[in-house]
Amino acid sequence: MIEQQETQRPNVRICWSLQGQLKASGPVEEHEVGTAPLRVGRGSDANLRIKRPSISTRHADVVVRDDVLWLTDLGSTNGTYVNGKRIHAEIRLVDGDLIHFADAPFRVCCRHVDSSARETKATLHVEAFDMALSLVQFDRMISERALVAHYQPIVAMGDRTTVAMEVLARSKFPGLDTPSAMFRAAGQLGREIQLSQLMREIGVEQRGAIAGRPMLFLNTHPAELGTQHLTDSLRQLRRRHPNVPIVLEIHESAVANGSLLTELRNELTELNIGLAYDDFGVGESRLAEIGQVSPDFVKFDMALIRDIHLAPAAQRQLLRNLVKMVHDCGARTVAEGVEREEEHETLAELGFQLGQGFFYSRGRTAETGPADLKAQDPC
Repeated sequence: MIEQQETQRPNVRICWSLQGQLKASGPVEEHEVGTAPLRVGRGSDANLRIKRPSISTRHADVVVRDDVLWLTDLGSTNGTYVNGKRIHAEIRLVDGDLIHFADAPFRVCCRHVDSSARETKATLHVEAFDMALSLVQFDRMISERALVAHYQPIVAMGDRTTVAMEVLARSKFPGLDTPSAMFRAAGQLGREIQLSQLMREIGVEQRGAIAGRPMLFLNTHPAELGTQHLTDSLRQLRRRHPNVPIVLEIHESAVANGSLLTELRNELTELNIGLAYDDFGVGESRLAEIGQVSPDFVKFDMALIRDIHLAPAAQRQLLRNLVKMVHDCGARTVAEGVEREEEHETLAELGFQLGQGFFYSRGRTAETGPADLKAQDPC
């Protein structure tokens, strides 16, 4: 048997390129790299000009030598990273590597091109940033604690004063800007608990610019419930912030485990932390468990709230009965997802005590949030 040897076709060449966004909100584009250095920077002399404040005037050089791609940081202020690690010397790149010029991500692409064929250039779709990019960015996001807390008011139905804030979180990393995107990446890495814990820590730490002393509603992830991780993180949080009014939200689906709830309730009482059941009304409504382990708050899912002013009388009466039953268990009711004046008025008439939704306010950072806060005891 004669071994067949592959020969290089004369018209085929190796083509290296970087795929990424020159502007944070712009399209993903492809930029070819050749034997002349591709200068990356914010300055006018850069070949790959990235107009972001985090990018240095002369940030980095990328060049091809003997069909191999090389990257050098030029002493940039915010650094150059390859696969999440900051580089300090020239480094060889391979196909699929993920580069961050400061906070601007690019992916390395290598392919064989027939130079005799007519080449066309096209703007790439954002799908070019696949899950691998999100995973690398997730690691940096966690290690740098690069989350920004957003606070959405929970208001009293009567005078619409803010009595509490639900803590949400955002990230400036492309592909990880929303909680759902962050938890999607966390799920791939098995780090949902770590992300959930960090979100709570950031939410309490960044509250300083908020006027008044509102309760902070902090979320949990289902993977945390019943674990020592949750208990330990709450104890650490309380030690660092002994006087912050805190309410812990757990999803309605977790209410089914009565013994777990009883243990959690006892721990929260010891730490002076309130308890809220979230998304009530999704799936089974667990009124029996609410009576067994009464929370301080029950948040009704927006599916029960949307267009309630247009709902049949029988549906509104059913909701009124649910609200009364929750009140009889000693909990306060929160209507989630309120978006219209008509919804607000109907929900107030049905007996809801508190409301949350875009009708009152969208989530904002502590620096831009409302100042007219009225603090109440979470329990």
